[in-house]
Amino acid sequence: MAPPEGFESDAKTEYSVSLIWLKPEAERPRTLQYRLEFKRADSEDEPRVLIQNKENIVFRRLTPSTKYMFRVAAANEVGFGDYTEYITVTTCGVIKPEDRFKPTVPVINFI
Repeated sequence: MAPPEGFESDAKTEYSVSLIWLKPEAERPRTLQYRLEFKRADSEDEPRVLIQNKENIVFRRLTPSTKYMFRVAAANEVGFGDYTEYITVTTCGVIKPEDRFKPTVPVINFI
């Protein structure tokens, strides 16, 4: 079976990454599940595996400013097919509280 199509991150924060994809075109009516593999890019550990039946997922409780690697495979009644290539997503950095509301344009006081 071909891998899912259009696998990408559509949003990220300091602590989360959202991923989306489409069913493999030839398998659209028959795809039953997806197997996701994920890990920190700097890790030597084996990837963690998650199985689900939706074409999107949000990974939460991640570490800010950290690279993660993700890939996905689809399954039908015969079994799992090929994985997508890994995509690498870096979570956003943490914004210091004192920097959250700094003006980006000069402030002019009118009297």
